[in-house]
Amino acid sequence: MKNKICIITSGALPVPDVKGGAIERLMTMLAEENEKYGLLDITVIGVYDKQAIAVQQKFSKTKFVNLLPKECKYNIVRSWEGKIRWHVREHFGYDIHFRNTYPSLVDSFIKKEGHKFDLFVSEGYDYEALVTASKLYGKDKVCWHLHMNPPFNPRIDKIYGKCVAVSEYIINKYRQQTTNSKEKTAVIFNGIDTAIFQQEVSKEEHHQLRKSLGINDDDFVLVFCGRLVKVKGVKELIEAVLKCQNNKIKLLIIGSSNFGNGDEGSYPVEVKKLVHDHSDQIKFTGYIDNKDIYKYHKIADVGVIPSTYNDPCPLSMFEMITSGLPTIATAAGGMTEIGNADCTIFVHLDNIVNELSSAISTLANNPQKCINMHASALKRSDVFAKDRFYNDFCKTINVFINENL
Repeated sequence: MKNKICIITSGALPVPDVKGGAIERLMTMLAEENEKYGLLDITVIGVYDKQAIAVQQKFSKTKFVNLLPKECKYNIVRSWEGKIRWHVREHFGYDIHFRNTYPSLVDSFIKKEGHKFDLFVSEGYDYEALVTASKLYGKDKVCWHLHMNPPFNPRIDKIYGKCVAVSEYIINKYRQQTTNSKEKTAVIFNGIDTAIFQQEVSKEEHHQLRKSLGINDDDFVLVFCGRLVKVKGVKELIEAVLKCQNNKIKLLIIGSSNFGNGDEGSYPVEVKKLVHDHSDQIKFTGYIDNKDIYKYHKIADVGVIPSTYNDPCPLSMFEMITSGLPTIATAAGGMTEIGNADCTIFVHLDNIVNELSSAISTLANNPQKCINMHASALKRSDVFAKDRFYNDFCKTINVFINENL
């Protein structure tokens, strides 16, 4: 009999990933692989989205529970509920929920249906998300899939008996603060659909796409793909490009402040102003669906991941390397585990603009180095395959469940 797991997403974006999102893409891929191999009985709890529900119909081996009514103004409700819950947790030590919001509906489902599952897996950022599951069924049935730097709070060990992280960097951070044994933790390196990013475009498509963006065939093109938020280092990257003082170097920025939702903050406005002021060199596409991003990789010469924090395991770096792009990335977080010296130039956070500029100029002036890094990138991408991720995930989950028997 297959082990039954319940995956609880953050509720910020739907699954399947019709609105984008790195974790949502990972969960969609997990469901797709489960359709082929069926090693687990999976239920995914997520936020209501009409478009996502339509896509869910193609899955027969993964169940989806859509908890929010479509008329709920979720983003508004979620913003004030989160602030209040945080203050109550920090000052009084217990959790509260509001009726008909995502966390309260998750709790209701767990109370009613939770006895059916062998393991709960939290894919959200809120470590309190599975308090109810832990209280009702014991913390050894509750696993945290860590995609970010873990917060330090002793309550975490009271909720989670198991932990999986996306990189050695993250799991080591977690192990430094947990009282759980090392055997109850594991690393599952993220995976992607490598076939998508290794698709080719014709010379004509290459020319036309560059032309549509105001990029010449002989320009040297850098590509950034990610959210327009401060920690992703977009402004530093723009500064580094301008510092090169080479008009043939173009920067292509793909992304939005909140994936496909259109929400704006001050940072993306500042980025767009820089794009406007330097429109001859800096090009901005806005949000692009994940299935089409490979086309933009194929018209670029180098991919850049200029995160200004310890980025745990950015999927954009997996995708760029899989596309065969030489990459430039900050030597921080889990990024040094994704690239290597043959396909990536690493720069340091404390001198990021100068080192980015130097790395860009080095590659722009050395075509043979780019060719060598391209070949190394394709070789490196072998370890990013989605079937490897799926098998590692299933193996780890089954080990965790069998430990409870």
